[in-house]
Amino acid sequence: MRINNDQVSSLLGVTVGAAVSLHAPSYGLGSFTSPGTGFMPLLIGMAMIIFGSIGFFHATVQSFKGVSWNPVLKGKRWPRVATALLLLLGYALLLKPLGFILTTVFLVGFLLRFLEGQRWPVVISVAVVSALFAYAVFEIWLEAQLPTGFLGDLIEL
Repeated sequence: MRINNDQVSSLLGVTVGAAVSLHAPSYGLGSFTSPGTGFMPLLIGMAMIIFGSIGFFHATVQSFKGVSWNPVLKGKRWPRVATALLLLLGYALLLKPLGFILTTVFLVGFLLRFLEGQRWPVVISVAVVSALFAYAVFEIWLEAQLPTGFLGDLIEL
C-alpha cells in the first residue's frame, strides 16, 4: 500500500482540526445558551477532525484499490489560475473605490467571459443578477455594510 494525496490532505485537516479544538477552550466556551468566543472554533475543529477522518478512511480504501500519489501541480492550466488570482487581487483593490455592486459585476463578468468563454448576453445578465443577489443577501438581509464607492458618494450629494 502506497500513500496517496487524499490521505496526506485529510491527515493535515485532522491535525489542524485537533490544534484548533485544543486551543479553542482558552478563549472560553461558555454554554449552549450563551456560547463563548471559543465555542464556534471548537465545533469547527471537531468537524475538521470528523471529516478529515472520513476522508482518510475513504482515501485508504482507495489506496488498496491502487490509487497512488499524483503530482498535484502537474497538468494544471496555469494561465487560467494566474488570471483568476489577478482578477481577485483587482477585486480587492477596486472594491472600496468602485463599490461592491460595480466591482462584483466586473469580476463575475470577466470570469465568465475570459475564463469560461460565455457569450455577452449571458455574461451581462449573470454578472448583474449575481451582484444584485449578493447585495440583497449581505446589505439588505444580513445588514452588512458594503462599500458604495464613488457612485454611493454621488447619490448622497
